[in-house]
Amino acid sequence: MMCGCSHPGLQSATATNPETGDPHDAGRDASTSKITPDASAPNASFGFGSFGIDAGPLGDAGRAPPTRVPNGWRCRPDFALDLVCDCGCGAIDVACQPAGCGDASCTVPACDACFDANAKRVPCGAPGPWLCAFARMDDGVCDCGCGDVDPDCGAKGCYAWGCNVTGCERCVDAEGAWGTCPAPDAWTCPTSARGDGKCDCGCGNLDPDCRARSCTKPGCRAEACEVCRDAAGVVTACQAAPTWHCTDGARGNGKCDCGCGLPDPECNDAGCSDASCDASGCARCHDQFGRDVACAAHYLCDEATYADGTLCDCGCGMLDPDCGGKGCADVSCSASGCEVRHGPKGEAVAPASWTCSAASYGAGDGCD
Repeated sequence: MMCGCSHPGLQSATATNPETGDPHDAGRDASTSKITPDASAPNASFGFGSFGIDAGPLGDAGRAPPTRVPNGWRCRPDFALDLVCDCGCGAIDVACQPAGCGDASCTVPACDACFDANAKRVPCGAPGPWLCAFARMDDGVCDCGCGDVDPDCGAKGCYAWGCNVTGCERCVDAEGAWGTCPAPDAWTCPTSARGDGKCDCGCGNLDPDCRARSCTKPGCRAEACEVCRDAAGVVTACQAAPTWHCTDGARGNGKCDCGCGLPDPECNDAGCSDASCDASGCARCHDQFGRDVACAAHYLCDEATYADGTLCDCGCGMLDPDCGGKGCADVSCSASGCEVRHGPKGEAVAPASWTCSAASYGAGDGCD
């Protein structure tokens, strides 16, 4: 069908493997797996297809942010150009040390932030895509560390990369090598704390109640932890004392910056400080790394359109950084920089230059 309507360019859903030149699904990473399998085991390759090892130095000392957005990247472009390890973005983030993952909702130990197939934040450590060879799922052996629960494990086993608990028969260790599981670390907390509906951390091994990233060393903290214990087994606070984690320029700039760990005095008690929070007084919102993100209650359009590096979205309740100051925020508004206008529910509104019927704009009829 031929259409005469104009619309900003759409990107292909495929990318090119930089090593072979072959096209591949942009939702999969094209890098070569660096997993070291147990060569003595049958079908020794564990089957990971989305891990990449960055060749740069470990740690932040002397590191410079990446300068190129990788092929197949579906998260915000600026997220690929900082030192935060973003996972699930369709390609490996070079900032991940030593290894990241690109599959939607995936998690490996290096991940700082995790995203689903729509480039929306999801908890790191939650069950995600099956990262092992599919033949290993439901084959009569409990495989642990595959990113999702193996039905063979029943009520036992674990899914987080590098995990090993009672019931595991084959494991991926913290370095990515596959083989027979060694004896799991002992559970050091009261037996009643395991499987009580709360995520216990600092107990020597993983609590099956934890459905996002947790931790096992005494005194540790992680995003899923609900009960934390020190080396003596005493319950301690799971939250560290808050600190300001936005840039110094976000304080004293005449705007109410929210989500910075501590209250911004310019909010006059109408803001909030938890990462990615939103409140009535917020002019800008930030994640736990201090990055500018859409204020959930203020931004009416799809979160993925905010600062996506492609189009200036107008009428979304907040100014889109992609507009470079030439957009507008009010519903259905129009300004010189607007490339996509939005209505009260975030839906696309036909621009003045649209030559087809207004009802056909954004209707998914192939004429967009």
